Amino acid sequence: MITDSYIEKDGKKIGKVTLLYVSEDERLCDGCDETKQCASIQAISTDNNHGDVMILCKDCLLEIVGHF
Repeated sequence: MITDSYIEKDGKKIGKVTLLYVSEDERLCDGCDETKQCASIQAISTDNNHGDVMILCKDCLLEIVGHF
């Protein structure tokens, strides 16, 4: 599990990818466009922004992991 949210590199504070939460309610998945239980994941960010939030279901996350 990712325990720290930022790293310092070249004098910049860079936010790491972070799992915000897994929703108890079903939400529209950004990957497959189906309504399912999803995780909200904050993307990499820099000092100037907070990073986008992706909403992905378990099936889409497993498909991404499967490409390794």
